[in-house]
Amino acid sequence: MNDNQLVSIIIPTYNRAHLIEETLDSVLAQTYTNWECIIVEDGSNDKTVQVIEIFISKDNRFKLLYRNRDPKGAPTCRNIGLELAKGDYIVYLDSDDLLAPFCLEQRVSLFNQNQSCHFLVFKNILFQEESIEKGFYWNIDTDEDDLSRFLRMDALWQTSGPIYKKEFLIKMGGFDENLLFWQDYDLHLRCLLLKGIYLKFFDLPVDVYIRDGRKDTISRSISFTGDIKILEKRINFYYEILNEYHLKLSNEHLNSLFSILYFFSSQYTVRHGKYLTFLKHWIKINRFNRNSFSIYKSLINVLLLKLSSRFSFFLKISDIYLKNNSKRIPDYYVLRKSNLGKIEFNDCII
Repeated sequence: MNDNQLVSIIIPTYNRAHLIEETLDSVLAQTYTNWECIIVEDGSNDKTVQVIEIFISKDNRFKLLYRNRDPKGAPTCRNIGLELAKGDYIVYLDSDDLLAPFCLEQRVSLFNQNQSCHFLVFKNILFQEESIEKGFYWNIDTDEDDLSRFLRMDALWQTSGPIYKKEFLIKMGGFDENLLFWQDYDLHLRCLLLKGIYLKFFDLPVDVYIRDGRKDTISRSISFTGDIKILEKRINFYYEILNEYHLKLSNEHLNSLFSILYFFSSQYTVRHGKYLTFLKHWIKINRFNRNSFSIYKSLINVLLLKLSSRFSFFLKISDIYLKNNSKRIPDYYVLRKSNLGKIEFNDCII
């Protein structure tokens, strides 16, 4: 293997003294040795820094940086790491997750064989607490178009899934530091929307282990649709994609995007009883549809869903109504199609 390519592993961290040692041990155990590990500290008030300093004293490939600008959070830390990275390739790793020992060797080897690509994607698993003998695949590949799946929130890979060419990430602008949530999802979507060249290697051994069950990040701790201000931000996130890319998207991609927007905008009625707010959003969104959905039929379905929250009978009526009008109403149940976290395994051990 050509060991000339330096890999920069970028790790944002905040109050991870009890977990980061295991993470950095997994970096130290890499069979591919030409790496630097940039750890960007986000203002920890526990002993995270002391743990990191022990690793730095043992191996000068570890480097500690401190977030020197706002806003606080992992996206800013990742961008700071990217700005100062010296590597040809970039791998992002969270400070409580683990690399398999062969991770970098596997990824660099395949990049050597596929130099026309901007990034390569590998399979991850979710594991619970200390056990990595069983868990769930982050996601699995299907015959469906990747962009369609991402647009309906069926993300095929997580932050640590890809290895990127540094120059491509810089061209993409890194992570959006101003987003309150979905910053990694936003980056992945932009990579696809802007026609990044990539290959997936989901048939190879899992090489990153993602710790599941965390509740200490904004995106995992806030209500998905219950907080009306957050709901507005979620709709605006997708609306901006629709506004910028609707002329470039295929009908298949547009249908995925309209379905997820229909789901979120309908929550104004279903969860919050704000019928006019739903109509305002849906009329605005529907202007971009080449084959306009029926506002009238869409509203009837949302009203049926609202009634079903009190009377289960109306849920059955809504299901029948949606099936009979599937060409005139977006798929309200679009999120049910996601494979994320549903595929169990029990045969993978580091």
